[in-house]
Amino acid sequence: GAGSVGVQSACELKYYFPHLTVVLMDFLPHCLGPHFSDEIVTYCQAYMDKVGILCIYNKKYDPVRSGFWDEVGIRAPRKTYIFSGVDSHNQFMDRESLNSPGQGRASGGWIRVNFHLQAICWTGRPWGDGRVFAAGDCNALTFEENGKIERFAFPKTAYVAEQQAVHAAKNIKASDKLMYLPDGNEILEPKHRVDEPHKNPYLLKTWYPWGAQVYAISLGPQDGIIAYGVRGPHKGGKVFSKGRVAAAQKEMIKYTKVKQHQGRQNVLSRFAWYLVHHWPVNICGSGPLLHCF
Repeated sequence: GAGSVGVQSACELKYYFPHLTVVLMDFLPHCLGPHFSDEIVTYCQAYMDKVGILCIYNKKYDPVRSGFWDEVGIRAPRKTYIFSGVDSHNQFMDRESLNSPGQGRASGGWIRVNFHLQAICWTGRPWGDGRVFAAGDCNALTFEENGKIERFAFPKTAYVAEQQAVHAAKNIKASDKLMYLPDGNEILEPKHRVDEPHKNPYLLKTWYPWGAQVYAISLGPQDGIIAYGVRGPHKGGKVFSKGRVAAAQKEMIKYTKVKQHQGRQNVLSRFAWYLVHHWPVNICGSGPLLHCF
């Protein structure tokens, strides 16, 4: 697969093991899939050509088919890595809460959620009394509009998962606010059962966050490209930075994010990532213009 993960992996391998023969194959006519603009695709392809990564396009990887390696003109590789999209792994959930193949993403099995990130049944009613929330790669937004069931797939990226986790955490608190009396750490009996939990007035609606349109593509540790405005299903996106500037920005992202996940945050990582997910003004993306949460 020559999507963003495949391109980044190939470039990292070639940088650290320059004598290694690296081959990238995809059934599409170019790298990075259908969502990136020609400018972004051309820059990444030029880098791979320069460092000697062999790219084979318009060819589906089918190594068991007789004559396949003769067709592509190379020997069978010693090691193969498959980067061809994402699959759902939500087997722990009730089938009633999962979508079917062809709904949202082709493979199916994603947890249906409404705009509050509550898991829902195929009828649209919240699953688990509206007290179960799903954030990140596992979900598929499903809603009704003009009498029709509509579906929307968020990009399966870490930024979207973290932003939805912020929203889900707020809604868990909102659910407790409605269901339980405040009394220190004691969990009391519910104040009253809610027949329609999705109508909880305290719940926050999620939205398509601005960072979902930003991609930092690594072309080894000394090159890369940062694009913004990438939002499917059509080609798009503009170059924010490239070359060593993009590589430096990418390293800063990695450094601060790793520190945060290790629980060893410094002032820079705490300040940067808190603002990223709690910035009160939505300049791009969707959702309310002003929303302090």
